[in-house]
Amino acid sequence: MKLSAHPMVVAAALGLLGPAALADDAPADAIAGTWTRVRGGHAPADLGAAIEVIPFEDRLLVGSLDGGGHGGTWTRLDDGRGQSELRLGSTRVLREMARDGERLQVRTTVLDGEAPRCFLDVYARRA
Repeated sequence: MKLSAHPMVVAAALGLLGPAALADDAPADAIAGTWTRVRGGHAPADLGAAIEVIPFEDRLLVGSLDGGGHGGTWTRLDDGRGQSELRLGSTRVLREMARDGERLQVRTTVLDGEAPRCFLDVYARRA
């Protein structure tokens, strides 16, 4: 049996390239890429100090690059925004991700029956 695959797919499967290499070429203002936190880090369900965001159809795949954090699949609102919702018992954790110029802002709102608590993490594109 003979299989045919694009060289980029083979390189990613062998671990020579990260999954972001397989993403379509994105416009300059897209949310895709790797990001390092420059401010914040106190929110529940924290994403981690370094993250990778991969757009895939109407979703964003968000993963921690430093082994910690809570990523997962987010709803993609457009090229520069996404949102997710976590339920932890009776607590809801709403997260919104948006490009702000050269920065990526992640706003986390915790709703647990008390006054809503908001946290802001700011990320810079990783070099």
